[in-house]
Amino acid sequence: MMKISFNRNKKNTLSEMQRNSNSRWWKFTDSRVSWRHSLLVKYLSLVLTAMMLFFFLMPLATILIGIPMYWNDQAKEKENPYRSGHTLMTTWHAETKKLKSSNEQAIEKHLTSWKAKLPKASIFWVDARGITRKMLPEQKSLPKQWTAQDSISFMKKSYDSDPFTVVSFIGGDKAKEGFLVIQVPRKLMTYDGQQPLYTSEYAFAIMMSLTLLFVIFSWRFFYRIQRRLRELERSMTKIDEQGIPVAIAVEKEDEIGQLQHSFNRMTSELRASRKREQEEEELRKQLIANLSHDIRTPLTTIRTHVHTLQQEHDVLQDRSKTSLRVIVQKCEDLAHLVDNLLSYTLLSAQRYTFQPQAVDVVRLVRESSAAWYPMWEKHQFEVEVNLPSSPIIWQVDQMWMKRVLDNVFQNVVRHAASGGYIRVEMNQLPNGSSELIIQDKGPGMKMTSSNKGAGIGLSIISMMLQEMGLEQQVHSNSNGTTLRFSPKK
Repeated sequence: MMKISFNRNKKNTLSEMQRNSNSRWWKFTDSRVSWRHSLLVKYLSLVLTAMMLFFFLMPLATILIGIPMYWNDQAKEKENPYRSGHTLMTTWHAETKKLKSSNEQAIEKHLTSWKAKLPKASIFWVDARGITRKMLPEQKSLPKQWTAQDSISFMKKSYDSDPFTVVSFIGGDKAKEGFLVIQVPRKLMTYDGQQPLYTSEYAFAIMMSLTLLFVIFSWRFFYRIQRRLRELERSMTKIDEQGIPVAIAVEKEDEIGQLQHSFNRMTSELRASRKREQEEEELRKQLIANLSHDIRTPLTTIRTHVHTLQQEHDVLQDRSKTSLRVIVQKCEDLAHLVDNLLSYTLLSAQRYTFQPQAVDVVRLVRESSAAWYPMWEKHQFEVEVNLPSSPIIWQVDQMWMKRVLDNVFQNVVRHAASGGYIRVEMNQLPNGSSELIIQDKGPGMKMTSSNKGAGIGLSIISMMLQEMGLEQQVHSNSNGTTLRFSPKK
């Protein structure tokens, strides 16, 4: 009745925990990250900003960079009017075109003004009849009368040569009103002026700069995410004295922040669950202790009346005698079970007195075997006890070790009586250690027995051995079971 009641309470508790967990889960999945804190929104903003810089701000940046360069070129051109061949050629063609249908005085005035602006330049004029009309300064190498062959030869010779030569027809019409020529030594020119003001190199440099900024900000964005995830991973490995991960400080309310909240809720639920388990464990231990005490009282009364009936053994019928023997055996089994329950509870709560000391295990095993010999003889066991004459010292609790031996001998009597054999042996090993061997010829631990219980006795043996620093080796088959006990290395 006690077991059924306890399991029902535990089932209800687990059901309640599952309902609470489901409600918390739905509460988490229903939550939404604010768009102002969302990592997705932040990265999309970064991408849109980069696109705006590429498609809208890059031309503006190019202009802002080009304006100082333009004024710098203008200032340098004022300092050196011979600097830009492109500017010289463009201006010369434009002003020569304006001289269409001009008279001789206007053309000479034009040439004189250019010579005043560019005193180191050479200027001359060839009219429509091919006569050289004006030379500033005088050049003896030039023909007085130009033929078509002279013009072609001069053009070929002047192309991409030194001096820099610009030939422009008056009015823009070839050979109708003659042509004007200006020549500037190339050593005076420091900038040919053929490249446009805003070159592709500047645009490429700006584009690469913007790309680099986008890569840097993207790397920084994902690096911070990676760093926070690593911190979350490290926090998950930090546990408190209960073995539960500690809570994490949430700094931001984004997706990672929600994950941290979920982790904190999980740790809180684990901590609450651990507390409930401890409370239930304490309740169970208290219940077992109370039941053990409550069972002892009527058991003592029953054993007293059974002893009274045994005094009247001669007047009882054979059937009654058999029933009386069964009652005595079951009372002993029940008393042993109550003792095991109480011992297991005390061991689990670490309230069982433990006093390790140097104990002669040979003497202890000999005394326990002698105490159990009448019981083995009663069940017609073949007993083989092989113990050395010299003492063997183990650091154990004498009462605990005796309890271990009693439990083992009790299990042999209850579960291996069909084999009718028990061997107790203790050996000194070559490596300086020692071992205790208890062997039977029963059906083995895997076989079912009518006297088999919940295995509390074996649990008590394991707990006591572990606490005393002893290790146990079990070899069991259908031919019997062998237990070996020795100190841990």
